[in-house]
Amino acid sequence: MPPGNWVDWVKILRNDEISHMRRLENEILDHEKEADLHQYMQTCLGWASLQASVPGLNGYRLQSIAQYTMGLPPDAYDPPEPTDRKLRSMGPASVDEDQSLSKTTHSSLSAAHTQKQSSASAANESRERDTHRTPDYVTLLTLNDPSKAHDRLMCIHELKRYSPNMLTPARTTGAFHPRPDEVHIIFQEMEDQTAEQAQIALYKFQRAKVVYVMCHAGKYFRVLKYRRKKERKRNGKKLFGRVTAPWRSEVNTIMNEEQTDFSIAFKRWWTIMKNAVIEDLD
Repeated sequence: MPPGNWVDWVKILRNDEISHMRRLENEILDHEKEADLHQYMQTCLGWASLQASVPGLNGYRLQSIAQYTMGLPPDAYDPPEPTDRKLRSMGPASVDEDQSLSKTTHSSLSAAHTQKQSSASAANESRERDTHRTPDYVTLLTLNDPSKAHDRLMCIHELKRYSPNMLTPARTTGAFHPRPDEVHIIFQEMEDQTAEQAQIALYKFQRAKVVYVMCHAGKYFRVLKYRRKKERKRNGKKLFGRVTAPWRSEVNTIMNEEQTDFSIAFKRWWTIMKNAVIEDLD
């Protein structure tokens, strides 16, 4: 098509999208790598985002973005300036651990940094820690009004493949009926990762009080809800990244059993997460 002949509008048929999602969901058992599942996930999130967006100046757009990197600023680990003359000679070792993501997260970040850094001065170590996290997807809400068009976080998405123990029987019998505990184990093993993502998300999106994480394992999903802990300050400096233990939803499927639409549970959670952002708008 010549550049000058591009159409002014595009018609997207619901049946075509659902048919595409159904085909991709049925092919999940053919894949062994997590990367092979992204076409299914991106199609589902893209269609859900489009359906839930509202056109017009007073509306908003939902968009699910892959590999969205979130990070802390370089001075996130810097100790506050001492106000007592006796404290001025104290070095970074005296900084309380509450200034890190959490005791568990602090350890994991430090370990990752140690493996990558063979030689670095102690003075620069806090600035060079790997404090970036890149979820598989994030869904952002952006108002169509250009004067208010900064992004709001709706939810984070983390995707994992089925375990080999789940795939082998399905390929042998042609039927996929995983035990509930097999699916739950996958979601449980994601929680250290999602906790770190939630903590950094609360630093990046300063106005957010809650972070939703939709965890995905093939066609299954579970929602985690992290709340920001009550803000504390030390010497006038905010302590960042403190979150409560997650609240967990039941495990559900993205599509309904007939594969004719999104499941009721998916629609309900998508609406809950979207409304939580809308209610927090100015």
